Amino acid sequence: LCTALDVIAAAAKSCGVTGSDVIGNSRARAVVDARFLAITLLWARGNSYDSIAARFGRDHSTIIHACRQFFDRSMRDPAMRQRWRALAPEDVADVTSHADLRARLAVRR
Repeated sequence: LCTALDVIAAAAKSCGVTGSDVIGNSRARAVVDARFLAITLLWARGNSYDSIAARFGRDHSTIIHACRQFFDRSMRDPAMRQRWRALAPEDVADVTSHADLRARLAVRR
């Protein structure tokens, strides 16, 4: 996964939605799950909250909220945990909380 669009497309495909859905405003559960996964994957790949927000047309605080919700809610689903492990960078694929990912990313930088 090389570009932000590649990450978004992979997250969308894994959840059975389109990349356009993920970037859009739908609140359908599958779309929101794919959006949260894509946002968290982008952050795990070193993108800033601000750059992710610009890509999705949202505020950076919305991106922070999405990352937290991904771990607090989405990762309860075994299928989502499997998607995370499959798509996340190898050095963070085992992370299961927002705080742990934040700490791992701080060490990486």
